[in-house]
Amino acid sequence: MIQKEKITANVIALTILVTVMFLTLRYLNMIDWEWYWLLSPLWMPYIFLFLVLALSLINIYLLSLLKKVLIHQRKVLENLKEEQKCQHKD
Repeated sequence: MIQKEKITANVIALTILVTVMFLTLRYLNMIDWEWYWLLSPLWMPYIFLFLVLALSLINIYLLSLLKKVLIHQRKVLENLKEEQKCQHKD
């Protein structure tokens, strides 16, 4: 658990460092970026997390749809086999 806390602290420190560096470069007129790019280290991790979560939910939804389709196909095939057996008996 201590290792995880160290990693989290390092990520937070790096985020703050990069943000301060971008703001300093902007203040010194060394870069001419829009403010949303200057502050991007603060909001980009949340966008990334949102995208991963959204893609995971889409994946779960598509897998459940696929499962339903496969179950339906199995039932249809079973019904066809039963009909063929009935036709051969007659």
